[in-house]
Amino acid sequence: MPLIADTEQPTSARRRIQPAWIILGVVALLGLVIVSRLVPDPSTVDRVTIHNPTEYDLDVDARNAGDGWTPVGIAIARSDTTIKDVIDLGDSWTFRFTGQGRDGGEVRVTREQLAANDWNFDVPASVGDHIRATGAPPSPAQRGS
Repeated sequence: MPLIADTEQPTSARRRIQPAWIILGVVALLGLVIVSRLVPDPSTVDRVTIHNPTEYDLDVDARNAGDGWTPVGIAIARSDTTIKDVIDLGDSWTFRFTGQGRDGGEVRVTREQLAANDWNFDVPASVGDHIRATGAPPSPAQRGS
């Protein structure tokens, strides 16, 4: 009986990448690049400064009449916070405030009012009053203030 050499069989077959998958990946990547070039960037306002006299750091969101909320930024307690490149929401802006996880209410202003005030917005005292009425403690003081 002749000896047959024992050849080792790999435990897993080697997988080859099919050329069709490479082509599909390249086409998908090109499609993403093309779409990103066709969709225009939203127009923005260079900056909006939020004057926050309250004792709360405020999460500020905004929207126009019919759209969902857009995050604007965080207005630090007892400070002026300038937020750059804010999405321009058109003729009507509604700001929504939350502090310490509590609702601070909403304030509606027009684009014309914001522009006339050099894109400065004063948070009304009622926002802090509303948050305080829920029993929220003031935000911790910022370092260096």
